[in-house]
Amino acid sequence: MGGEILNHTASSLKMLAEGFPETPIVVWLNPHDGPVRSGNLRFEDFKIYQECSGHFHAILQIPVTNKDTLGRDLRELFGRYQTFAAALACADLRIATRLCLKRYWEKIIGLVEQAHIAE
Repeated sequence: MGGEILNHTASSLKMLAEGFPETPIVVWLNPHDGPVRSGNLRFEDFKIYQECSGHFHAILQIPVTNKDTLGRDLRELFGRYQTFAAALACADLRIATRLCLKRYWEKIIGLVEQAHIAE
């Protein structure tokens, strides 16, 4: 990943950090379109990280999924504008689909708890 989208996202993140200097920021690195990298540089090597890391409460990596299985289930979930809770309670979904979504949601909750950002 890289290019204009990455530059725009970094610029927006910098504006947030500068606009809300007292507010800790949680950065979610989303590998949906590939690793969050620019050439050989990881996020922690980016200029934005060097300049604004003091504003970051946590940097969380969204778990990578298989685009053909769980990725498809997530696209359908988001396409229906459903929450994970609604999907897990939906009798119309296959049990296997609900189980995969449940496991993925538990990973996300684990990240949130590890970063101490849940109340």
